[in-house]
Amino acid sequence: GNTLVTASLDKTSKLLDADTLEVLKTYVCDRPLNTAAVSPLKDHVAIGGGQDAASVTTTAGQAGKFEVVFYHKIFQEMFASVR
Repeated sequence: GNTLVTASLDKTSKLLDADTLEVLKTYVCDRPLNTAAVSPLKDHVAIGGGQDAASVTTTAGQAGKFEVVFYHKIFQEMFASVR
């Protein structure tokens, strides 16, 4: 079925059923999340976050933990990250 993904400042991203809005999976990070996307080609979810987006250009990337992490959509396991 159709799904959508959320990103939240509570450090979670959720995969929802687009018709019922039922939470299907929850991806937990160690940082506030700003954005999320589901791959149209593989069972992957990309989640980006860290500091407040307005502070990104004024703070070193590592200091604000700004990075993109990749999770397996089904198994909810993080398998890669990019800083």
